[in-house]
Amino acid sequence: MSIARKSWSWIGFHGSWLVAVLVLASSSYAAWYDQDPAVVSGIPDIKLTEGAKQAGAECSEVACANVIKYFDQHGYPDLIAAGTSDEDVLIEMADENEYNFGTPLGPLVALNKYIKDKGYKNKLAAHNVDLTWDKIVEEMKKGQLLVLSFDFGGQGRHEVTIGGWDNTPARQLGIQDVNSPPPSSGGSSYTGTVGTTDFYTVTMKPDGSFTFKYKDGAEAVPEKITAVSPVPEPASLLLLGLGSLLVLRRR
Repeated sequence: MSIARKSWSWIGFHGSWLVAVLVLASSSYAAWYDQDPAVVSGIPDIKLTEGAKQAGAECSEVACANVIKYFDQHGYPDLIAAGTSDEDVLIEMADENEYNFGTPLGPLVALNKYIKDKGYKNKLAAHNVDLTWDKIVEEMKKGQLLVLSFDFGGQGRHEVTIGGWDNTPARQLGIQDVNSPPPSSGGSSYTGTVGTTDFYTVTMKPDGSFTFKYKDGAEAVPEKITAVSPVPEPASLLLLGLGSLLVLRRR
């Protein structure tokens, strides 16, 4: 056997092994979403303090801060310095969001600015995703957290952190909402709370998008969904691509 053929055989074997390990690791990590309802474990439930309000923080900053704190506790420990209070995080997020306050782009811009300021530009990134139910489920199954911006009945725009979903007996969206406790009457589609995640039955549209009934029965219409996700390392992408290529080659 030539050296080249031996090398390809070695790489092919180890490439296949790498793909198998990645698949197993992914399956283990994603096991939480097999539950009914599916709720991401450990999503923070940051409260809006008076001091943060005075600094300009509102629902958008709370939703974004929940995401930042989650990633700080799951592999990115320099996002929030030791000893930093939730209120301090909200105030800093308000500074990042200053010029986009009250717009659907606010969470996207604020999250990316915050991530960059903390030195994680090449490791984490915020990006907008399609406004569909299937996309929410797909993104969350990857371990990504989402910020939902929606307009409700012309009463204004509101931001929440998406914390989970339920498919039975009807599709329900789980959110971490600064406006808590949720409404129990008044025409909302609120169905209950699991931990700190409030669930609302959604109404599906033919294009895969959805709405739900928020406070006083006002229809909540999603405008933007922003996800934060890890940026793959170049070496990881190369190895994964090489492993997949060699698996196909061996077939």
